[in-house]
Amino acid sequence: PLGTTATTMGPYVGNSLLGVLGGCWRLLGTTAVPAQSPLEPATMLLPNGADIHATLDAISPRLPQGLSAQRPGRRSEQVETMLAAFHANLTALSWIALIVGLFLVYNTVTISVVARRQEIGTLRALGLSRNKVLLLFFGEAASLATAGVVLGLGLARLLADGAVTMTSRTVSTLYIAAVAAPPQMTIEHVWIAIAIGLPLSLIAAAVPAIEASRVPPTAAMRGHDTLDMRVRFKMLPLVLALVFLAAAYAFAQLPPVGRRPVFGYISSFAIVIGGAFLVPAIMWGLARAGRAFLRRQLGVEGLLAHANLTSAIPRLSISVAALAVSLSMMVAIAVMIGSFRDTVVYWIGQTLQADLFIGPGIRPSVGSEQTVSADVIAAISKHPDVTSIDRFRNVDFVYQGNLAVLGAGSFDVVLDHGSLLFKSPANARDAVRAAMNQDAVVISEPFATRYHKKDGDTIEIDTPQGPRPFRVAAVYYDYSSDRGMAVMHRTTFQKYFGDLAPTGVAAYLKDGADPERVRTEMLASLDEGHRAFIFSNRALRNEVLQVFDSTFAITYALEVIAVVVAMLGVAGTLLALVLERRKELSLLRLTGADRRQVRRMVIIEAAMIGAVSQGTGLAVGLALSLVLIYVINVQSFGWKIGRAHV
Repeated sequence: PLGTTATTMGPYVGNSLLGVLGGCWRLLGTTAVPAQSPLEPATMLLPNGADIHATLDAISPRLPQGLSAQRPGRRSEQVETMLAAFHANLTALSWIALIVGLFLVYNTVTISVVARRQEIGTLRALGLSRNKVLLLFFGEAASLATAGVVLGLGLARLLADGAVTMTSRTVSTLYIAAVAAPPQMTIEHVWIAIAIGLPLSLIAAAVPAIEASRVPPTAAMRGHDTLDMRVRFKMLPLVLALVFLAAAYAFAQLPPVGRRPVFGYISSFAIVIGGAFLVPAIMWGLARAGRAFLRRQLGVEGLLAHANLTSAIPRLSISVAALAVSLSMMVAIAVMIGSFRDTVVYWIGQTLQADLFIGPGIRPSVGSEQTVSADVIAAISKHPDVTSIDRFRNVDFVYQGNLAVLGAGSFDVVLDHGSLLFKSPANARDAVRAAMNQDAVVISEPFATRYHKKDGDTIEIDTPQGPRPFRVAAVYYDYSSDRGMAVMHRTTFQKYFGDLAPTGVAAYLKDGADPERVRTEMLASLDEGHRAFIFSNRALRNEVLQVFDSTFAITYALEVIAVVVAMLGVAGTLLALVLERRKELSLLRLTGADRRQVRRMVIIEAAMIGAVSQGTGLAVGLALSLVLIYVINVQSFGWKIGRAHV
């Protein structure tokens, strides 16, 4: 999720490691049957109308130890959960852009009201009722909405193609291999666009339309009428802001609902609304404190700009709040992504210590069951520059009704050549070394968070010999899979699951050996029947970061759209203020102000609006980033973003 959210797709970059991250056991989720079992994975077709859950309950007790019956949909449910995170992220950002667009409609109708006040007064003097004036501007807003819907539907196809292109690689790599394409535009999409765009546009136009209906006829015709400038400070927005911010803090303390950070989302929304209500109070505070400073530093132009903005705070606060909200979302996402990227860079820098990573000759994706053959491993091991290799294997297993990953790696190789970032205990490396050849595992942070486990606890894993307890020797940091991983020493894995072929191999080279040269020589030594992917350390790190950056590309694109729309809204507000003060500006010119001074005054006004928007957006964005990092991210994926320690 943001937060996700967001905030939220970046954590799956680890799956792009081709399942071959050596000592840190970055293992792709695969389904495997123990080697000593005579059975291959089997599928069953049920009669129409059969109860799948009842069938599972009936079959499971009859199976031998180590075997289980699962719905094929179990994996698809995992995929659907991950794709739902994508959907929620993009939908949330789209709604933000749409809501910010409401402010643009508001400003557009306001400009129309300001520019035609004399015309409105004439119509009112000729007998047009207030209700009909109101309907006129609602009709104008409806016309704008209709035009926006038509243009939006046309642009939607182009944007959808771009969005699919930007996200399909990530989805295929991290979730499920598929050829993605946007759906065909149907009449249903048209009606949805109308049902959303038209009512929201009318809501946005309501305030200026009501103000237009209240224009005094005679005063407007004589040009003596101006928009009502309510210069008194009102406590209600400040009180509402404090209430929403307090509610945001309270919601952030609540636990998730079924692994969904529902209250985290509510907290984020409350922060945004609270920040918007806080804008008028901030502007009033700066207006009281900044008058002398502007007069001293910017002269009469600064003083006039201050007076103009102070009198227009009630109307300006809406546009400033819109821009502040857009900027806050961009700041929050940027802080979260930047922190996450920095953490991932540090993590892979510490954990990817092997020089070469060897995977199956078919590029893996989620659900891949490819393994590295013994001939390939032998060819790699015989290279004179190879000092040590780490073969690792992983299988899916069901833990407390959920899919998790069970991995096998060589603890001694990891501790001697590699590096692993441990969360606990303090003497984790000694604990892992002591766990070799014992019924013990090390678990990832997402596994520990999801199932409330810590070092010293025991987890039960189904094996071909039946359920067995395994002691948790240590917890390590992991940012590649939210399902959680439990990793045991290779000999322990062979004891219970047999000597299964590895899903990947990590090779450590002699000091001074050129990884690229060794990689080329290894590939040349493999014949046509024994192919493998061999990645150097640098190439694999670049692959990880490329997938990471592509994951968030669409997020940045939608954020930019929201900010651009908000900037247009601020520009519209300034235009409305200039139109409203045409006579005032004419008087300034008559009394000696030149064009440069008038331009300078307007630029100062724009700079003040930008400063308030940016300052408010920065503060609200930092608050949002805290919720994204420490609430939504942890509750969604089970890991915390932050520098880990060896």
